[in-house]
Formats: sequence, C-alpha cells, structure tokens
Amino acid sequence: SGPCVTYIGKGGSGNFVKMIHNGIEYGDMQLIAEAYDVLKSVGKLSNEELHQVFSEWNKGELLSFLIEI
Repeated sequence: SGPCVTYIGKGGSGNFVKMIHNGIEYGDMQLIAEAYDVLKSVGKLSNEELHQVFSEWNKGELLSFLIEI
C-alpha cells in the first residue's frame, strides 16, 4: 500500500540488509529449482503437470513472484 523502503542506518547498513535479502532469495530459488527437478526427474511430471503444480502452490502459502515465474 506504499513504498517498501526505509532508512536502515549509516555506513553500509542498507547494503548489508540487501545482501541478507539476496541470500534468502537465492535460497528460495534453489529450493524451487530442486523441487522442480524432483517432480520432473523422479515424479516424471510433464510440463503441463508441472505448470498445474506450481500454479496451485502459488495460490497458498507459497504465493510469491518466484513461484509465479
């Protein structure tokens, strides 16, 4: 409902917060990639089935831009 920015502090504090954010985001991307790989390789899901799974996940607790893309 508004900008998601704030002053964190001086001396590189904002860069540190961004670094932590990126680390969490990269962890999320790794988890998504591994889930995809397991569903595709082990579960033998087709691309359409994978689309359905990820679309369903994006309606619940996992709702996020990363799951959407």
